[in-house]
Amino acid sequence: MLEPVRQYALERLRESGEADEARWRHARYYLALAEEAEPKIKGHDQGEWLDRLEAENDNLRAAIGWSVEAGGPRTAARLGWALGMYWVMRARHSEGRLLMEQTVARGTDLPAEMRARALWALSACVYGSGENERLMALCEEGVTLFRKVGDTRAEAYTLGMMGFAALQLGELDRATRILEEALEMFREQGDDWASAQVLTHLAVVPLRRGDYPRAATYAEEALELTRRTGDRLAANIALYLLAQAASALGEDEQATRYFRDALALTFEVADKTNAAYCLQGLAAAAGARDEPRRAARLLGAAEALLEAAGTHLYAQMDYELYQRVADAIREQLGEGAWTAARDEGRAMSFEEAVSYAHEDEEAIPPAP
Repeated sequence: MLEPVRQYALERLRESGEADEARWRHARYYLALAEEAEPKIKGHDQGEWLDRLEAENDNLRAAIGWSVEAGGPRTAARLGWALGMYWVMRARHSEGRLLMEQTVARGTDLPAEMRARALWALSACVYGSGENERLMALCEEGVTLFRKVGDTRAEAYTLGMMGFAALQLGELDRATRILEEALEMFREQGDDWASAQVLTHLAVVPLRRGDYPRAATYAEEALELTRRTGDRLAANIALYLLAQAASALGEDEQATRYFRDALALTFEVADKTNAAYCLQGLAAAAGARDEPRRAARLLGAAEALLEAAGTHLYAQMDYELYQRVADAIREQLGEGAWTAARDEGRAMSFEEAVSYAHEDEEAIPPAP
């Protein structure tokens, strides 16, 4: 019954001649909500505000779509700037990307700053998709525009994303230079949230080069900042990086503690993509402890989460981890037992997978 009622109400609204004004009031209301939420989704109340945006997602999407359609791309660009990290943390990359591509395409007369803000939101959604050359091009244009208008805070955000793009392209020296420049700007601005994001990605360079103590230093500094800001995203990434470093040094129990702590943070904010990568790490740890069925179940749970949320390969991820562990476990168990255990993991809900990953937590103290 709801759809006929909705259609009837829309028809009466059109007949009243007030449809456009109602839509603009709607867009302005949700722009205000998004801009109120933007700092909150980076702090201690992150989960609550992400849930609030999730509950209003249809309205937020409609507000952007109407703004673009009605020739109000400035409103759409402002919405994208405010919602970029929400789209990332709630695996709505494809949706955000489509909306911002429409905003950029239709907004040919956008002021430089508004265009750059839409480009940043678009780049946040493109990051991890594998389109790394395009990501770099979006960031380069955005940095140029922000420098032109003198918006140093937004310039630093876009520089940070450019550093992520350089990492994805394997340009490690360039990534370091860009990220260090962004970090200096964020420190001058007192932006601990953004500083932590950059520090986690600076850690990727020494991690890839085998300098695990230096990678851990960056990650630990980022983790300390997140204790002040309350941001679970950078905290999760920092712990994931510390787990990789510990694993590479043969410190399997320490790696397990870090992966579990990271997984707990992803659960707090329903970040299913990063949760899946933590489950893969725990599968590797289970395999190292000669628990092949447990490893297979964890890999199956991770598979299902990524299929639902979308697979985004970020710079800090061990791209080959899944296949490396899966091949070893399949060989150890045999095809039938591997398939049965993996399917058991795939059948788990998000809550069940996280609970299963922590089942023997008491045997391993939490990471310091």
